Amino acid sequence: ALAAALAVALLLRLINIQAEPYWGDEVLSLDISTTFHSARQMIQYLVDVEFHPPLYYLILRPWVAIFGAAEASTRAISVIFGLGVVAGGYVAGKRLLKSRLAGVIAAFVLAALPMQIEYGQEARPYMIFTFCGVVAMLALWEYLQSGRRRCAALFSLASIAGMYLHYSYLFILGPLSLWWLFELLIV
Repeated sequence: ALAAALAVALLLRLINIQAEPYWGDEVLSLDISTTFHSARQMIQYLVDVEFHPPLYYLILRPWVAIFGAAEASTRAISVIFGLGVVAGGYVAGKRLLKSRLAGVIAAFVLAALPMQIEYGQEARPYMIFTFCGVVAMLALWEYLQSGRRRCAALFSLASIAGMYLHYSYLFILGPLSLWWLFELLIV
């Protein structure tokens, strides 16, 4: 069932992936990641001019060098992480609700959700930080259930990566942190 959900997700994300030309922010992402001679110059530009966290551009830079700057190749990063979100939804449904059926439903909903498809076809960091949010949520859940420190470390790493991808990750990190605080105060 998970393989079927991933196949549906992949198919829906590949339809028209290069039909639309780059839009403004995608052009900006590509420009930032390819214009500068070094990653250091790129980061300095982000600090001085754009005020964006650097991780997405540091990922996109070698990706474009290897796979090229065509729409489909640069957007493929989001497709890959979008599939990771679908798989993470399956794991979340299965573990949190202790139901394989809930996991399958979650995976198919995420596979077909229009917003997930739309952002899964953009050369922007949204799907990557969404994936980080799913990983952080699952790691926090496991930590709260088992107390294993490596789960807390994974939560921290995923959240740090999310923040270095886009500042909107705060809208994921905030509720997760409140959940953790709530669990600490209640238990």
